[in-house]
Amino acid sequence: LHRVDRRQRQMCIRDSSPSPPDRQSFLGGFGRHGLAWLDQEHRVGWPGAIGGLVFTMALFFACHQTAFSPVLQCRAILQEALRLASTDPGRAEKLLQKAALADPLSSAPAEWLSSLNFHQWQTQFSQRPHEPAAWLPRLKQFEQYAYLALDLSPQDGPAWFVQGQRFLEIGNLLMGQSASQSRREACRAFQQALGCFQQAASLYPNSALYRARLAEAFAALGYQPGMIR
Repeated sequence: LHRVDRRQRQMCIRDSSPSPPDRQSFLGGFGRHGLAWLDQEHRVGWPGAIGGLVFTMALFFACHQTAFSPVLQCRAILQEALRLASTDPGRAEKLLQKAALADPLSSAPAEWLSSLNFHQWQTQFSQRPHEPAAWLPRLKQFEQYAYLALDLSPQDGPAWFVQGQRFLEIGNLLMGQSASQSRREACRAFQQALGCFQQAASLYPNSALYRARLAEAFAALGYQPGMIR
């Protein structure tokens, strides 16, 4: 009788605890209901799918028009301008200005415009060095494009160095003239060269070449402590 009673109690205990299949059924049902709820809450249907497709296409078109297309247009115009730079500088300058309008964020058109105006200034100055009115407008144009290029790429140390080299060469050429206006423009060019070399040296502080040109600009302005430092 005791053994039968113990067996009955054990059977009651087993019947009261959920069996593994019962637990699996419970978890499976919870998972199915949860997935059904998620599907119901996040269902977009055909209108949502079409709206997402339209939004994606609009986003792609906007990226193409604002980022990709200007770069391609600017690059194509630049290639044509560089091809004409040696034979038709006037036409090349117009094309470079057009390239700058096509991609206002690119510094390449402004850099090439500054280079073109610098070489044209050299030609005009060599032909009539004693007539500032003949070469001064071209010098102003060079300055304008040089600083525009630097404004568009302020962290480009070599760009600052190149423009500093040009300003330094302009100052050396003008300093050889006796006219007071030429000498004033020479001092101004030396100051601009100094600013460019200081910026280049600050971006590349370990460049011995940049430091040497910085010392040369200080010497051109007659500031010996800066040159020695």
